Amino acid sequence: MNSKRFSGRRPPKNCWHADLLLGAQYSDCAELPLFPASAQIPGKVIAFNKATAFCDSNSWLHFYVDDCRIEAVWDNPEQYLPGVRHFSGIISPDLSVYRDFPVAWQFFNTYRNRALSYWFAKQGIQVIPNIRWGDERSYEFCFDGIEPHDVVCVSSHGVLSNSGDRRCFSNGLAEMMARLAPATVLVYGAMPPDIFDKYQGGDTRFVHFESGIQQAHKGGQK
Repeated sequence: MNSKRFSGRRPPKNCWHADLLLGAQYSDCAELPLFPASAQIPGKVIAFNKATAFCDSNSWLHFYVDDCRIEAVWDNPEQYLPGVRHFSGIISPDLSVYRDFPVAWQFFNTYRNRALSYWFAKQGIQVIPNIRWGDERSYEFCFDGIEPHDVVCVSSHGVLSNSGDRRCFSNGLAEMMARLAPATVLVYGAMPPDIFDKYQGGDTRFVHFESGIQQAHKGGQK
């Protein structure tokens, strides 16, 4: 864990969003901003772009939405803070870390996800870490700074559509389980038996939340 001291240059301009990191401490390896992880288990989650003041305030916000919506939060998080405060907490932001991204971009979005998580936690918001990996190159940083044996969240939504993506998700999940041994894993989206059954009955508890698409499909079948 380390902290940052800027050199004698003029203070960073806000185009870097450096103000999000005031007072932050950083992981030793990749120097990602650290934030306190909530130990609470949500009873209900709702997508950030679907949330209104009329929604159940006991819900937790998730950011498994189009990147453009999260970019708006990155650009001006203070604008969204009053709405976020209406809810019990958030699953940390999920700017994409696609396996075919250059590794620099995978790292950049991981950094931005953590920076926003730190800032929201600093505002008193409960934050559960979202773990998002790309390909195996991302393993060097995507788990960095996340405490073992805590509550984490992963999403299978949109990453099981072909064999390559499915294999990448399965391999990353195995790496996460080995490195973090989380007490509880929240899963947003499908939980295919061939990927998840091997972890059932172990020390880790899995809590499933259906994606919006899954819920829509079930509604259409009634």
